[in-house]
Amino acid sequence: MNTIRKFSLLQAFFFSAWAAFAGFNVYYLREAGFSNTEIGFAMSVMMGMGVLGQTFWGYICDRTRSVKRVHILCMVLLATTVSLYPLNRTIVSVTLSMGIIGFMWMPQQAIIDSWIFASSAHLARNYGFMRAWGSLGYALVALIFGRAIELFGWNIMFVTHVFLAAVTILIAVTLKDAHKARSSKQEDSPTTTAPAAARSVNPLELFQNKEYVFLLLTSVLLFIPNRLAVQFMPEMIRFVGGTPTHHGVSLFINAVSEVPILFWSTYFLARFPSRLLLVFASIFFPVRLTLLFFAATPGAVMAASVFQGLSFGVFLPTIRYFINEISPNHLKTSAQSIATASFFGVSSVVGSFLGGYVIDTFGMRMSLAGASVLSTIAMFIVVLRFGFRRRKV
Repeated sequence: MNTIRKFSLLQAFFFSAWAAFAGFNVYYLREAGFSNTEIGFAMSVMMGMGVLGQTFWGYICDRTRSVKRVHILCMVLLATTVSLYPLNRTIVSVTLSMGIIGFMWMPQQAIIDSWIFASSAHLARNYGFMRAWGSLGYALVALIFGRAIELFGWNIMFVTHVFLAAVTILIAVTLKDAHKARSSKQEDSPTTTAPAAARSVNPLELFQNKEYVFLLLTSVLLFIPNRLAVQFMPEMIRFVGGTPTHHGVSLFINAVSEVPILFWSTYFLARFPSRLLLVFASIFFPVRLTLLFFAATPGAVMAASVFQGLSFGVFLPTIRYFINEISPNHLKTSAQSIATASFFGVSSVVGSFLGGYVIDTFGMRMSLAGASVLSTIAMFIVVLRFGFRRRKV
């Protein structure tokens, strides 16, 4: 089996495992009797620990020159924590478990992506194709799991996560470590003057790059309202009279809408400047949130999920490619990890905590109205920054 197929399977099983647990965790906690404010706080702790985890594990990868071993270690610890999750009975124990899960899981998206980009230029060009299998795996598990939970109970989400995580680990074992692949190429290259391992690994060096810093800031602004909608999608489904099955279908549409975009991302990135693709993606973030604001039935919520592909589906490969191009070789994993910590971590901490409080205090409609306004402001900032620049990026 060639490397592209292996990474495609790795993405598919990794995101399938996450769909089995995280896709229905908020619904599970609501059924267990926790309030939106409590859930929002626990989610914000998970994301906050994820921010620390992104920086920590990204640094460890660059420092030890190994992505593979870090990924496998984190997946083992993650599966162990999820297997013990049903034992939680109080919001304190739930929050502690979610903090551990965030610290282990959140960095893995950036680590896998960096693994792909660092392995070879050929793999980097096919990133979208491989990532699409992650969305497809997530979509298929989400589609069947809503009904499976209604038939077999909530424990099935924990058992399935552990099984799929084990398959992910087995696939990872068969892949070559990214830094080893890069080192062998550097040894074969007559132009290499100093191996990356000999260089000082200081992630703070990244913040001297103004383009990189602006990407982080604009990503956070775009994702704060978007993460609110994603984290509390189960509550939206409940609000309009839906069931776990409706939520599963909504997650399926979310993920499957990304698949064709990711499959064709190599073509888009070769044909259009990255900055224009970021502008394009930013337009559809507020479109989706506005449609959710007006949604009154589970069908309307599911219909709004179609815009996940045109927003996040375009955004993800574009910003991964952009960051890989502007970051130094010895800090590529850290660059991707810190970026993920920004648009998945920092934005999720704010979105989850404030979202839960605002929903409990002012209701779902007011929360979506505020999210739509904030997303629109972020969109205009992106358009003004990247939409009228003459320099091709």
